Amino acid sequence: MTDVRQEKTKELIVHHVYESTLDELLKTAATRAHGMPILYWAAGTAFYYESLPPIMNEEIESDYANGKDHWGEVFYAKLEKYSPTIELNDNDFRGVKVRVIDASNYVPQKDFARWVNEDFNK
Repeated sequence: MTDVRQEKTKELIVHHVYESTLDELLKTAATRAHGMPILYWAAGTAFYYESLPPIMNEEIESDYANGKDHWGEVFYAKLEKYSPTIELNDNDFRGVKVRVIDASNYVPQKDFARWVNEDFNK
């Protein structure tokens, strides 16, 4: 039998954070998607992020082994009410649906949303 254990993220390091309108955030997610575009939502904030892979360099690999996660880029916008999908109606993206994952119970994601709302621009 295989032993299974969870190692929680102890620290989240965000390298680049970009605030945008919801419309621009939806377009960013749609442009970068390999399949159905996905956003995360928590604490009245929708966001898209890209994790840096632990194999990127020795420092990130070491950080990852010690409970530190690196997000290379995060794009976010205010979205007060959660909705599981949002459809774009822009001429270039007409009919594209973006899935929104309720990350209210995902620790790093909800902590990011709290941080960007309360502490980011201080």
